[in-house]
Amino acid sequence: MTSPTSFYKMNFDRRLSLDKNPVDVILECGPDSWQLSRAALASRSDYFAIVCSIEQPNASNFKPKKRGKLVIPEEKQRHIACLFHFLQTNKYHGPLDGTKMSAIVPDHDPNLKAGQSGGQFGGCTVRIQSLDEQILQFFPQMKDGWSIHGDRALKARTIVTSHELFEETRQPALKNVRPGLHYLKPEALTRPIQFELFDFLAELKLNQPKYSSNAVFHAQMFWEAQKYMLPDFEDFVAQAFRMGAKPYTNTASPLEGSFTTAIRMIWEPPRRVHVHDNSKMLDVLVRVMAAHWGWMRHDADLTKLLENRRYAKLLDMVRYEAARSLRRWETENLPLQATGA
Repeated sequence: MTSPTSFYKMNFDRRLSLDKNPVDVILECGPDSWQLSRAALASRSDYFAIVCSIEQPNASNFKPKKRGKLVIPEEKQRHIACLFHFLQTNKYHGPLDGTKMSAIVPDHDPNLKAGQSGGQFGGCTVRIQSLDEQILQFFPQMKDGWSIHGDRALKARTIVTSHELFEETRQPALKNVRPGLHYLKPEALTRPIQFELFDFLAELKLNQPKYSSNAVFHAQMFWEAQKYMLPDFEDFVAQAFRMGAKPYTNTASPLEGSFTTAIRMIWEPPRRVHVHDNSKMLDVLVRVMAAHWGWMRHDADLTKLLENRRYAKLLDMVRYEAARSLRRWETENLPLQATGA
């Protein structure tokens, strides 16, 4: 397999012409090969600046027409392809090898109906409809009914039915119309349940399908960004994790994209990986988990992981962020006097 960036002659600094930056080094990783400008490569990465200087120690005798070669182990092929794609385009969404970006069907897909498979757990649809003007300011799609499907629907239902206060709901907020199809009236829920549900729904709106949902790959790419001294790339990777993460589809699946695996990798990087500052990825991990905390705190696999004392601090961070978010709904977004609850 050859990546889209193979054999691409790149000029990373657009202010420098190719005449001033001749191709003088070849980088190889497995079957992929890049013909590069040593000066332009060094201008983007201190790591490559050091490597190139070691590879050609006597700069005064350097002959531009004599090309050097840098070789990276083939097992890093997918990651290096993404790294050089970023250097070429200043874009990063996830794997470039055709890996499916999203493991779920979009909300608006008319082909996904109750009873059909909607992800890891099978078919389920929750149709959420509201007449509350305050709620509609944040979720206008609820006016005519917002249908969510598959794993997202199951997690929304878990947030409602597993909450400690669900039995205290005075009105029938959640109605089972037929097997696999539920109607939900959010204003009929008690406020604590509302806020956990709204946190989750707001996170669904934040997701963008152009970003890969492979949280493990994003964690690995963050390490690569640090290894090759590309702090701007770290920001792009952290954003892709934030916008693409879909923990409800793969919480404990024994696949590369398992979200629990991503948690372990971000919280406890392998010793062979020298992570200088993991705060960017840790911050987005905590934010994603806090938004999903309404169902995560009832998930057996995740609670088992977080009960390990090694994750006690992470658990405290997630709980704190989740509580702070719920307070924002209560005091800023949906104050009591405005909802009439």
